[in-house]
Amino acid sequence: MNNFALIFPAFREKLLEKDLIFSQENSGYFKDKIKILNQKFPSLQWDAHHYDEICKDELNSQIYSYTYSCAMADFLDFYKIRPNYISGYSMGIYAALYYNQVYSFEAGLDILVQAYSIVRNTIPLKYSVGVIIGLDQKDIKDITTPFEYELINQNNPYSYVITGLKKDIQKIIDLAKQEGGINSQLLNITLPYHTSFLGKSDEKLKDFIEEIVFHTGQFPYVSAVNQKVIKNSYEFKSEIIINLKSHLNWYKTMQLMINKGMKYFVECGIGNSLQKISRLIEGKFKTISWTKMIS
Repeated sequence: MNNFALIFPAFREKLLEKDLIFSQENSGYFKDKIKILNQKFPSLQWDAHHYDEICKDELNSQIYSYTYSCAMADFLDFYKIRPNYISGYSMGIYAALYYNQVYSFEAGLDILVQAYSIVRNTIPLKYSVGVIIGLDQKDIKDITTPFEYELINQNNPYSYVITGLKKDIQKIIDLAKQEGGINSQLLNITLPYHTSFLGKSDEKLKDFIEEIVFHTGQFPYVSAVNQKVIKNSYEFKSEIIINLKSHLNWYKTMQLMINKGMKYFVECGIGNSLQKISRLIEGKFKTISWTKMIS
């Protein structure tokens, strides 16, 4: 397959049958990773059959999603899958950079856990994240004027992600539904990533990753923050830091890769959230599961 990009989803996605089958039939790709997880998190049991229950915990959800995506990435690498571009949606950046051989699985895991811990210790209030589907940006602005919130991502022309205090986000979601926002809902996420609400969290993360070895990427990486195409180790360290607090625009990220001639986008992770998002993005392309690459 030519002219394709690998895209890595974030966490909190339902485990599909294909994901369960992969974990059962390709346990070798998980073996070294589960060993590391057992050493770092003795109480976290790796059990795909109880994924939904285990991932009610926000950090567990990130760890599981990261591990699955990294195992899938190893699988694709074994088959010598060579994309034109790579990109990561929100926390999908950690697995994307692992696939890109920027750092080791353990280093990416340490960064993920540290970022979560820093943010968790920074945020004293109860925040929430919501998705509004079916309204455009002007409609959203009209119904959100009285509330304190941040629009943290645009998935496509009619899908937006917002965050703020839970009471405000719930009111916005209710208003969005009244205005015709189909499937608008609160997500099971309590930390306002990609916002100014995080204070100086990015500076603390910068200090942590200073001593971690980053390498030049094997493939061009497209930033979901500013759509820059990056490849060297310094740029990747900067991207990890700005990804924590900066607003994203997945719609523009996809558009850039489409304009560069990408005909296929291969979702490399649990579920099919990025495939669903892409349905309302214009262009002649397909978004497919990673399983299609080797079938």
